[in-house]
Amino acid sequence: LGFSRYEWISKIDMVGGLLVIGSQTLLLQAGHGLVALTTCVAVVSAATTLSKLFLAIGLVGGVHAFVPCFYREQTRALLTFSCFSWLQSINQILGAQADRLLIAGLLNTQALSYYVVCTRAASLVQIIPARATSFIFPFASEQHAAGHFLQLRKAYFFAQNSTIVLSLILAVPLFLYAPSILTLWLGESVAANATTLLRILVVTYSLLAGSILPFYYLNGTGMPGLNAAFGWAGSI
Repeated sequence: LGFSRYEWISKIDMVGGLLVIGSQTLLLQAGHGLVALTTCVAVVSAATTLSKLFLAIGLVGGVHAFVPCFYREQTRALLTFSCFSWLQSINQILGAQADRLLIAGLLNTQALSYYVVCTRAASLVQIIPARATSFIFPFASEQHAAGHFLQLRKAYFFAQNSTIVLSLILAVPLFLYAPSILTLWLGESVAANATTLLRILVVTYSLLAGSILPFYYLNGTGMPGLNAAFGWAGSI
């Protein structure tokens, strides 16, 4: 990722994703359960991680580059950015789990199952535009370092509008046809209980999609601390 070789990363991730789906389908047809399915994910994840590692070794000129060394100036620059990046990641991890723990603890596991299923579907409204625009982070960094602020501004508004349009293209049919989608996917009983919840979550993730470009731009232009502050304030 540091070398912005997103075409390699994407190819490896796509192959890994297809392997997981194909392998899990075969395991299910053979009568295996959750342990086998999750083991399959672990094996494929290890393989994709090793593939990326070998590609990185080639880019940095050999395995010796992974031997720990200490360079004061580079370390200071990395930590200045990374400490806020870590805070962002910690907030995302806690935020992704806290709501589930609250629902399971204060309501029941059935409510949690409805919530997890609906979140899985509704989050695509944000996840797909976020993945599609991940190249914006290195782009913003390069343009900002070069002082191309007019280009940054033009790209920002074009990408922001495109992201919002894409999220709406995904959100509108999911919102309108929520009952039919849930019925086909999980049956009439789930659809009767979870349609309203799915629609609320679709609206929520549609709003969150508007923060994708600001997130990449703040990180890319050297303001990860502001991103971390917004993230923690939103979680609280």
